[in-house]
Amino acid sequence: MGQVEDRLVANTSITQHVDVMGAMGGGSAEKMPRLRQLLQSKPPGTRIIIFCSTKRMCDQLAMGLGRDFRAAAIHGDKQQRERDWVLASFKSGQCPIMIATDVAARGLDVPDVGAVINYDFPNGVEDYIHRIGRTGRAGATGEAYTFFTPADSKHAGQLCRVLREAGQAVSPSWSRCLRTAAAAAAGPATAGAAAGASAAAAAAGVGTEAAAAEGMEEAAAGSAGEVMEAVAAAAMATRREERERERETFFRFLLSLFALGVSFFFERILLLVVSMW
Repeated sequence: MGQVEDRLVANTSITQHVDVMGAMGGGSAEKMPRLRQLLQSKPPGTRIIIFCSTKRMCDQLAMGLGRDFRAAAIHGDKQQRERDWVLASFKSGQCPIMIATDVAARGLDVPDVGAVINYDFPNGVEDYIHRIGRTGRAGATGEAYTFFTPADSKHAGQLCRVLREAGQAVSPSWSRCLRTAAAAAAGPATAGAAAGASAAAAAAGVGTEAAAAEGMEEAAAGSAGEVMEAVAAAAMATRREERERERETFFRFLLSLFALGVSFFFERILLLVVSMW
């Protein structure tokens, strides 16, 4: 973490990923499958901290993941003895996955945390920066994954600013989400000004994402329903992009399989011809 003009900025050694969820206006149902996918993609023994907004969710996740992963929960309702055991198990690698609330994780200094997962978005971007700062310490690199739902739309502008200041890439679907959320939250007047700023920036050769983000940061309030629709649309666009990538990967696999079959066929034909001679 660092500071710019008395404002926290994220560690640039941390690669930040934002998963936009909630095509139907929710998003909670998409979290657990995605969480399992992320945990399975990491090498065994990778230390991971999962942040939740409530103690109840911490316990639910610990129970749900306990059958397949070595996970333990830590929060304020746990007895001190149990909290000490969870922290010691996390540090030793006995339980490499720790599920925590913001309060329980304050003051923790655990080296070699490979990833942070924001299962629930925090109350503000300062807490977000503190959360992801648990990884990428002492010159190491780290990864942070954030599940972003329509309920989190009010944080879209500030989150975009954090990503931009940390030099993070913003996917096209996420960029569209932010621009649309800015327009919806700003109302007609400010939305028009933000759109004009984006057009002027494009004409001047400046990135439209930065201009749109600036316009969004100026938007203070607006229609929550419109913002939710914007995030839902972005989630659908993200899934379309993922399906397209999956189809492309599948077709490449079929092509390589076909090429292998053709090569094998001609090899057998050549051996048959040679044996006849």
